[in-house]
Formats: sequence, C-alpha cells, structure tokens
Amino acid sequence: MHAVLRQRDDLRHVAGALTRQVAASLPVKGALRLYRWLAPLGRVSQPVRRLAVEGLGLEDRALVHWQRRAWWGSAASRDIKDRLAVGRDAGLDRMLLPIDWSPLETALALGRGAIAVGGHFGPGNVVPWAIARRFPDALCLLAVGRAMPPRFRVHDLGVPDSRATALMAARAVLRRGGVVYVSADGKLGGACSERNLLGLRVRVGAGAPLLGRLCGAPAVPACALWEGTRIRVELAPSIQPGVEDPTAWQDAWLEAYYRWIDGHLRGPAENLQIDGGGWR
Repeated sequence: MHAVLRQRDDLRHVAGALTRQVAASLPVKGALRLYRWLAPLGRVSQPVRRLAVEGLGLEDRALVHWQRRAWWGSAASRDIKDRLAVGRDAGLDRMLLPIDWSPLETALALGRGAIAVGGHFGPGNVVPWAIARRFPDALCLLAVGRAMPPRFRVHDLGVPDSRATALMAARAVLRRGGVVYVSADGKLGGACSERNLLGLRVRVGAGAPLLGRLCGAPAVPACALWEGTRIRVELAPSIQPGVEDPTAWQDAWLEAYYRWIDGHLRGPAENLQIDGGGWR
C-alpha cells in the first residue's frame, strides 16, 4: 500500500513538473488559462485544505469548488513568481489593474520613509516588482539565495551574512525617506509571534515591527490579489501604533497586521498561495 502511494506521489510530482515547464513556455496569460483549465485535476496543499475544512467549514460541492480555485490561483501565482525571479515580466503590466498608491504616498509624506509589508499569499513577488517600478530606489528584503531578480533592488535574506546586515541597510533607506519592502510572515529571523487564524498557525518575525519602531516609520500592508484574470495590488492604511514602550508597540503592530491577514484568509480561494511564510 505504501509503495502504491509513493508511486502515485511520484507521478503527481512528474506531472506537476511537466505542467510548470509547459506553462513557463507560454505567455503569462496563456499560463493562467492553462492552470484554470487544469484546476479540476489539481491537488491543494494540506494547510490550504485544512483551512477550507476546519477554518471556513466548507464541505461537499462547495469544498471541491473552493479547492479548485485555490489550486489554479496557487499554481498561477507560483508561475508569476518564477518569471519575476529571472526578469521575465513581459505582459504582466497589462494584467495589473490601476494601483492606488495613496496609502504609501501618504506614509512617505511624513518624512520618515515607509515600510511596505507583504505576506505570503497572492501572486508571488508582484508587490515588490510593482513598488520597484513606482519607486526605483526602493529596497526589497527578500530571501532569494543570491539569485537576484533583475528588476528589484534586493537585500538577500536567504544568505546568513546578508541577513545579518539587512536591518542596517533598511534603516539607511528609511532615514533617506525611502521605501523598504519586507514580508512580515516567514520562517527567517527571530520568532516574534504565532497566532491561529482560521485553523492555520501564522508566524510573524520581529524584523518589521522592530524596524518601524527604530525608525518611527509607518508600515503599509500590501498584497497582490487575483481579481478574475487580472491582478489587483492592494495597499492598506498605514500601521502607526502611537506608543513608546517597545512591548506595547510590538503588540499593537502585530494586532493590526494579523487583522489584515485574517481578512484575506476569508477572501477568494485563489489568493491562498501560502508559500514560504511558515504557515502550517
């Protein structure tokens, strides 16, 4: 029995790899159509399945429909992330809906820089890509393992010696009144907080709230979301806890950030990529 299950998993792995190769050879819209067409055959990850069953309470036909949407959205989001990693962004700008940059611009007007805080859901790396197009000097704190995306200015969190200097590099940008992008939820860095959201344990590191406190910089939650076959970049009002005590600052920051994530977990299934954020 175990041998049969292993063989089935091996076949799924091969089929998935071949599908990704075919999709990567297509224009980005063609890849999206392919994944939507294959959705009835897709298999969502265990954390996503648990969220649907335990967190949202879906069952029967509603659960099947939800999981199909979750599968094609996750597959298409991963495809876009892979393209951006090597600078293949042709056609992506035509998929974007107009972006309202006012939350970030309002935060920048305070003169202390701004931290755009992303999360591991939705089309991968679209937010730092869009920010870099709008603010060319923005610094993106990403774990890329030295394979630097050519369209971003990246400080690599995937390499220990680079991760050790990330806080200093980000502080320098904020002091000049610039933009720093970071994903708050993740496996890297010191543990700050974990919370159960709709059946998933979501981990948020200490870096983003610490950076905001040290620099007095507002944090603007930011994400990319599927809206049909288009992509919407959403920027929320800034997080500005008005407290001086470090513990109180961190608690207020985290509470605001978790509220934001929770709202998106309850949103459309196709935005639940849940990739790399330490969600389980």
